[in-house]
Amino acid sequence: MSTVQEEALLETRIADKAGVKVDDVRDVFAAYGLPLVISPARPRSLRVRRLRVAGERTGDVEPGPFDKTLSFSAGLTALVASNFRGKTSVLELLTWCLRGTPRSEMQNRVRSWLHHVDLDATVAGEPMAFRLDLTDGEITAAVVLTGPDPAALAGVRGPAPDRGITVLLRASSTDSYAEQIAGLMLGRMDLQPLVNSFKETSTQTHGWPAYFGAVYLPAGGDKALLGEVTSNGLPGRLLQVFLDLPAAAALTRVKTVHDVRVAEDKARRAVAAAEAAERASERERLEAELAQAREALARLLPRDGEDASLTDLAHDAVQLARALADAQDAWDE
Repeated sequence: MSTVQEEALLETRIADKAGVKVDDVRDVFAAYGLPLVISPARPRSLRVRRLRVAGERTGDVEPGPFDKTLSFSAGLTALVASNFRGKTSVLELLTWCLRGTPRSEMQNRVRSWLHHVDLDATVAGEPMAFRLDLTDGEITAAVVLTGPDPAALAGVRGPAPDRGITVLLRASSTDSYAEQIAGLMLGRMDLQPLVNSFKETSTQTHGWPAYFGAVYLPAGGDKALLGEVTSNGLPGRLLQVFLDLPAAAALTRVKTVHDVRVAEDKARRAVAAAEAAERASERERLEAELAQAREALARLLPRDGEDASLTDLAHDAVQLARALADAQDAWDE
């Protein structure tokens, strides 16, 4: 079954489950920006092959220039050295190249020593060369190259079209490199950003740095089990990376939108309930005032047996007015 047929089947299953038309399903997914697609299964391997670090160390302990190359063969590689000899720095440099941003464990003092960082790796079956130039701990120039095989990239720091080595991205700053690496790695790994709800009022989007946490496990003392990002999207991330369930990210987005909509509905209901309670209180107050007005009116009305016709009272008032006028005239005379 082709990808198009699988996506059509998914639309139909959702429509049947919800009891609506397929067009309605497409409209809802489009309105909320949800990807109603099924990505084909593909390898998502990530293998590091070579790391070169060059710079100049300052301070009292072994100051001076350095240029060190480490090769990583297939299988398990162990870094053995005494404390403060750079074991963690090697892992953090790998993270910086592959994730795009260094972790907090990367010491500023070590970053200031670096002039060049070169990493050769194979990402989803594609040979890549990460080349970083740094000044005062910040990237001033970076390029990611690709070539026909890992051996062709060894020692190369720029494009060589005649040898099939081309540029995948260029960056001139730390922020630019981080942004471009995130897009490059998501594309090569065929991964979708993970979206989760934030305090049930909005959404948060996690990209490649969150996925990378599933590759580079933090130290055991860290609070987060896998990576530095704690979110509801963690199960979906692991499913997508390790079990190759391409709909996991889409399902996470759907659940996030559903959670936000449920929270918004609860908030609207709470506002409506508060307004209803306020109107009920106002009605009770008005009813009490009406009862008091009725009591006051009742006191003004004549008692039983004292009822008199308004017509008779008006006639008597006219007669009395005339008599008063006659008496006034007599008095004047």
